[in-house]
Amino acid sequence: MNTKSDLFSWSRWNLLVSKHWVENRKRYGLSLLSIAGLLLLWFCFLLIMDKISSLNIIYQYMTYVSGLYITGTLYASTLFAELGSKRDGIGFLSLPASQLEKLLCALLFGILLFFLAYTVIFYAVDIPLVRLGNRFIASVPRNWPNTSIRVPPNHIYNAFTGDFGPLVERQLHLFLFGFFTVQSAFLLGSIYFPRYSFIKVVVVLVTVFLILLVIQNNIIHQLLPAGWSNDWTAWYTRETDGDADKVVILPGGGERVVIFLAQWAPPVLLSLVTWFRLKEKQV
Repeated sequence: MNTKSDLFSWSRWNLLVSKHWVENRKRYGLSLLSIAGLLLLWFCFLLIMDKISSLNIIYQYMTYVSGLYITGTLYASTLFAELGSKRDGIGFLSLPASQLEKLLCALLFGILLFFLAYTVIFYAVDIPLVRLGNRFIASVPRNWPNTSIRVPPNHIYNAFTGDFGPLVERQLHLFLFGFFTVQSAFLLGSIYFPRYSFIKVVVVLVTVFLILLVIQNNIIHQLLPAGWSNDWTAWYTRETDGDADKVVILPGGGERVVIFLAQWAPPVLLSLVTWFRLKEKQV
């Protein structure tokens, strides 16, 4: 039976984190510089191409989300790449650290620190360039096409509150919290699929999404009364005689519980599966 120190030791985990950082800091530094350079090039391209409202909220939102997901999943799919090689895998599994400590190290670098680093880099590029775009708008007053309405200055998109972003992000933070679920899935996939992990996990996630879509449209929707549709925590219908919509919703407490579970349960469950899979892993 494992003792508490066998499962997790703070000093041993600190040594593992330090080892990982020393071995990968140059690669991480170059990767972050590359991300910053790509964001800078993309924003400069938008400033040149968009003559009406440079770097509006939609541009910022789509850039933040797409960059976060693309670079994050590519990185997560490499965190257990050693297991794809017998020589490297033996070295990884023989490290004097528990599998829980190795998983927590991967979660620290692959999810938490990556998310924070990407967000800092995004805003280090986004804020000055949005202000530069607003100067362009102010220096050459612009109207919306075929109107006399002036183009207003752009706001900075707030990734944490969703302010000025799409409604689904303001209410549910769908893509912000979805990142942690997707990142956890790619982390798990890097153990299940030692080779071509990224491509295989993409196929699995697309398949799961399509299955859920079929369940929603062909099963759940068919069980509802005619004219009714469902949301996460609400069921609604639109009257044909012009009256207001009929809406059935969960009580406030129930709605918050469902949203909380939808946001946090998937990444936690995927991390637990990753841990059990890592414990069973053999090269």
